[in-house]
Parts: sequence; structure tokens; C-alpha cells
Amino acid sequence: MLSYGAKLVRDNYVTGPDLLAFIIYQLTLGGVLSDISQIYTSMMTAAGASQSVFEYLDRQP
Repeated sequence: MLSYGAKLVRDNYVTGPDLLAFIIYQLTLGGVLSDISQIYTSMMTAAGASQSVFEYLDRQP
């Protein structure tokens, strides 16, 4: 991505600051999506654990 961006800057399709802003935006977006994925994984793990707890609580003595 960086080499293609450098080519675009060299060919005057984008400016250097615009390329830098785009790269920072991409890094930020990637971090946010990674965080969302980790939160979803934690929620699914907790849902599975809570299902086991509720099954245990619902059993007849």
C-alpha cells in the first residue's frame, strides 16, 4: 500500500498529507475492527458459559 501510495503522490494524484491521513485512518480502522472481533469472541464465550450455568440451575433435584 505504501509503495502504491508513493506512486500516486509522485504522479500528483494525491498529496503527501492526504496519503498520510489515509494510512492513519486505515490503521485506526483496523485496530477498531480487531477490538470488535475480540469483544464478540468474549461475548460468545460468556454466552456459552452462562448457558452451562443456567442448565445446571434448571435441573431438578
